[in-house]
Amino acid sequence: MKKFYTALLIVITLLTLTGTVASADGPVGADCTDPPNLVPFADLVNCDLSGMDMQGVNIWSADLSGANLSDANLSGANLSGALLEGVDFTGANATGAIFDNADMFTTILTGATFDNASPRDTNMEGAYAPGGSFIDADLRGADLYTADFRNADVSGANFSGNYFNSFDLPGAWIRADAGDPDGSVTKVEFYADGVLLNTDTSAPYNYYWYPTSRGTQTLTAKAYDDGGAETTSDPVTVRVR
Repeated sequence: MKKFYTALLIVITLLTLTGTVASADGPVGADCTDPPNLVPFADLVNCDLSGMDMQGVNIWSADLSGANLSDANLSGANLSGALLEGVDFTGANATGAIFDNADMFTTILTGATFDNASPRDTNMEGAYAPGGSFIDADLRGADLYTADFRNADVSGANFSGNYFNSFDLPGAWIRADAGDPDGSVTKVEFYADGVLLNTDTSAPYNYYWYPTSRGTQTLTAKAYDDGGAETTSDPVTVRVR
């Protein structure tokens, strides 16, 4: 049997001073001086870290609640398990940064860049991220309940196999990446729990889906080529609450 491919992506649109890093040998107490004490478990509550070069910094499990990180460079930083509630990330560059299991409740992410970042299993409830960039970010298991991602770019972001939590959605783009190396794709069908939602006959293959009920739903895409062959994507499970 001839084989070609299709992969299902979910693109969500939600009502979507340079300093020097201190040595890890120093004290971990509250420190907003210049340079700040940027070490694991540091108490950086309400610190002004705006515009700082923090590339590759390791501040996992630090408490940055209420801190100002606007326009900071956090590329490759490790903030796993950090407390980031209410942090202002406006315009910050967090490309490739790790935020796994962090608390980003009500963070401000306007225009921030989180490309290739990993906020897996992160609490992003109430996050405000219009115009942000989350290209190829790993958002599996993140809690996006009431988050605002209007006009954000989440191309290639990974929501597959886990849940996004939001009921106040105007809708979600369901996009299929389908191709046939020795032929052409004629159509792609989109399904929710086995029920046909829509059929698209031209690339990019997508459908603007409006969840109509709470609960877990399984999304799939089925592609057909010009020779009559068909292939189905791996399922994507989402929970709307």
